[in-house]
Amino acid sequence: VHRKRDNPEKSDSDKLKTNNIDGIIHLQSLDEYSDDIKDKDTEKLSSAACESVINLIKTITASKFIKSPKLILITKQSQHIAAEDKINGLNASPLWGLGKVISLEHPELKCARIDISGNEESDIKLSADEIMSDGREGEVAFRKGERYVSRLTRPVQSAEKKTEIKKDASYLITGGTKGLGLLFAEYLADKGAGHLVLLSRGETSEDNLKKIEAIRKSGTEVKTFTADITKKDELKKVIDDISSSGYSLKGIIQSAGLLDDGIITNQSKDKFDRVLAPKVLGSWYLSELTKDMDLDFFIMFSSIASTLGSAGQSNHSAANAFLDSFAYYRRARGLSATTINWGVWSESGSAAGIGADRQEKIPGLNIITPELGLKLFDRIFSRDITRTGAFSIDWKRFEEKVSSKQLLNFVSGLMIKDKAEISGKKETPSERKKTNILEELRNSPGEKHTELLTKYFRKLIS
Repeated sequence: VHRKRDNPEKSDSDKLKTNNIDGIIHLQSLDEYSDDIKDKDTEKLSSAACESVINLIKTITASKFIKSPKLILITKQSQHIAAEDKINGLNASPLWGLGKVISLEHPELKCARIDISGNEESDIKLSADEIMSDGREGEVAFRKGERYVSRLTRPVQSAEKKTEIKKDASYLITGGTKGLGLLFAEYLADKGAGHLVLLSRGETSEDNLKKIEAIRKSGTEVKTFTADITKKDELKKVIDDISSSGYSLKGIIQSAGLLDDGIITNQSKDKFDRVLAPKVLGSWYLSELTKDMDLDFFIMFSSIASTLGSAGQSNHSAANAFLDSFAYYRRARGLSATTINWGVWSESGSAAGIGADRQEKIPGLNIITPELGLKLFDRIFSRDITRTGAFSIDWKRFEEKVSSKQLLNFVSGLMIKDKAEISGKKETPSERKKTNILEELRNSPGEKHTELLTKYFRKLIS
């Protein structure tokens, strides 16, 4: 059992040199569960959970194990599983992004994430059974005694949502004077937005100033602010200015973010917090300062890194995992929220700015052009969606390059469909049934297998 140490920088490798540890269970994040989350809780950033896991990984890799121990990260209601979930374990959600990268960089640890419900008796039994399992599943949750596993699937058709972009309203974009932020400022102006507020921390380049001026000439008022969204008082001044303008705030696009890559063993609290802050604190403060406003949309730009993991980007993956859970946190409180797990854009955003568009951190990932990205956004914007991915990937190449069995299991349904599409052969009804029963067996406890197989063969025979 690993809990927070008084001196997390001090190595525990001597304590772990027994060479006979089968598994390590991390429970520190259970302390982050709260039905009344405050600023001070979110401001912990990596100290909430990730810092201790990073130090634990460093300790394990420095120790001389005959066989690598299994690593289990346990959180409490940090993930959206059931409709009634309130996501009161929000501040532990970055662990799920970090855990995906651990699986890529250290597959020998078979790192699994388990999200429990809070029913102590059933949680203990179910978690114990999961810990003793074969480690095929990377993400498992328990709700009301039922076991759930995580699978990436193509989206189902969501309800249509008519969102009118208004002339007499204001729209705020963080990271708005460059990259994706500026691209979507142009998008909102084209849709008829009357008043845009673009917020960035640094100076605006000459080229981008020209683009902003072009938006103004098209008939949209544009205000620019230099402010750090990780500072609540600076952000409050911007929100107060909008409130006093006479044009109420009706929508927010949170596109701010930065990168500071490095493998987990080269990560530090400072590197982690630097990447977490714009996503975690920025989104939290925006939400707190506007929660009493009637917003038509609150859209957060997340990343594929928190969906599939991205080696060398554990902090980036963790930061975006927070956004993914935060969308459900807001929805559970009756507030608008959408998070989009974008792939890599060819010409915009922090990744493109450092040449990440030419790096294949995620095997098989195709590049999103601005034209394609805007079309995808149009489709998302017209639907009532809480979380969705927007990317294209060659699953065959992904399968060839990824060694994590947990991750391959997570995307297994898409790989099967992708292979069928490439061959031009459609799945027959019997093949679909076979795929479905295999998934059901993988995702259910052993005592239910007989019942599932009985039903399956009855249908097959009839």
